[in-house]
Amino acid sequence: YNQSIASMEICVITKKRYFNDNYFYANVICGIQARAVGMGFDTLIHTDDNEGEVPNCIRTHKVSGIITVGEVSRQVMDELLTFGIPIVCADYTPYDHLQDSVLTDNKYGTYNATAYLMSNGFRKIGFFGDIHYSLSIKDRYWGYTEAVLHFAGESAGEKELYRKIIDYSV
Repeated sequence: YNQSIASMEICVITKKRYFNDNYFYANVICGIQARAVGMGFDTLIHTDDNEGEVPNCIRTHKVSGIITVGEVSRQVMDELLTFGIPIVCADYTPYDHLQDSVLTDNKYGTYNATAYLMSNGFRKIGFFGDIHYSLSIKDRYWGYTEAVLHFAGESAGEKELYRKIIDYSV
């Protein structure tokens, strides 16, 4: 990437629904903005649910970096990569690109939380979340189901376990 850092601006891209409906992502964005300001950068926040709109500040190379927060569409990621501007993905990593990403270990964390409850005798444990909302929630669900299956061992049939998972979850 050859552009000088003279622009001192970073574009933060997220979906409107993440920004408006998700307290976690709002905090992530505020944290990014606070850290950027502390380092002398301004942030331009772009919210888009149209799955394809790349901001003009990127098209005109007026930013020195891009941070995506939450999942972005493959189409948007493909186009962002054509500009040669450094990109970091927060709470998302594309499956089909090697991309710098900052992720929490959702699967392992939820596995540990569920395992803790089960090791303390709890058995009617459910999962609350829409696994289609984001990859993070899907990872959490996988961790939860892995723990339930692991702790149940051979004591119950797999079909019965999956029925209980569905019955106890929302």
